Amino acid sequence: MRDEVDFGTVIAAESLALPCATVLVLAAGGFLRKEVVAEPLHELRSAYGLPPDPRLAVLDRHPVLSPFPPNFRDPRFPLPAHTFSFRPTAARPAATAPRTPTVYFTLGTVNNTTDLFSRVLTGLRELPVNVGVTVGERVDPANLGPLPDHVRVEQFVPQELLLPQCDLVVSHGGSGSLMGALAHGLPSVLIFLGSDQPYNARRCVELGTAQVLDPVTVTPEEVRTTVSAVLADGGYRRTAERVRKEINALPGPEQTIPPARSAPLINGQRQKSDSQSNPRPGETVRHRSRSWDHVRHDDEPKGPCRVDGQDASAPTSPATGRQMRSPSSSTACSRAPRSARELRPVVGRFDAAWDRATAHLRVRGALWSSR
Repeated sequence: MRDEVDFGTVIAAESLALPCATVLVLAAGGFLRKEVVAEPLHELRSAYGLPPDPRLAVLDRHPVLSPFPPNFRDPRFPLPAHTFSFRPTAARPAATAPRTPTVYFTLGTVNNTTDLFSRVLTGLRELPVNVGVTVGERVDPANLGPLPDHVRVEQFVPQELLLPQCDLVVSHGGSGSLMGALAHGLPSVLIFLGSDQPYNARRCVELGTAQVLDPVTVTPEEVRTTVSAVLADGGYRRTAERVRKEINALPGPEQTIPPARSAPLINGQRQKSDSQSNPRPGETVRHRSRSWDHVRHDDEPKGPCRVDGQDASAPTSPATGRQMRSPSSSTACSRAPRSARELRPVVGRFDAAWDRATAHLRVRGALWSSR
């Protein structure tokens, strides 16, 4: 299992003929596009002797799990048809607003700058609201200077402790912070800084759950005006409430395992499963799909064994040092290695694939250069 921006795991898994489920981490989509990473991934696949995959189907041919409400996904970047959307936490009740409005301000844990914090706080401190702020480990709250009693700044507070008491969130629009706010039915004022945040911000504006400010030019007066406007307009809160209800209606995380294992694909072929139906109450779920046979210990091998993703019986080319593929070596071994000696090359191959693939910075560089 990998998150969607982890390319090392998917290459290593394919090299070992293992299924690899994907968990989405980019709420609106758009930041990670196949056409952006295609060239470096094609080179990486070729380096491992993997077959051509012009459409990069390997990135989402196995189960795709989405911890986001489907309607939040930007329709410009549709989800794979077999995506399983789920609710990552317990269903949330509507936030209980105190008599005095409360605003939570965060810029996440990475791109925190004292200058931006100071400008936003200068705008928030003049409002008749309670303000809770988390600045992360890289910013010393003391550097923000003296603040009035209704503004409290900490390096870290679990947002689950703050959000139920809030009326609005000012944030960078990261997928985690944003979904936390929407899970409690809270509107936002977004000051995006990079990565997936511009795409999330655009989707929030389209849905009517947020307004957006420019981090480079935003002034304290703009902060005051925008936050006041969103608090005063109940439409933002009602739209965020609809998103909260959609999230609550999704299945919980305990239901993600059967979809992840029910019908994985190996080498692009969907495997049949005799355990697709939902279990009856009290019934023990046994996944007997043949697609998982290769990770069990069968008594006898049923074909040529692929150790570390290669046919152990296939000849090696004297010119390239690579194995010469044959039709019989195109399928995975139906049993797992049963001894430490037999397992050692598999582990070594996985480690090498992991190190080399995750060090392939051109993929990540291509993502950033596309912004």
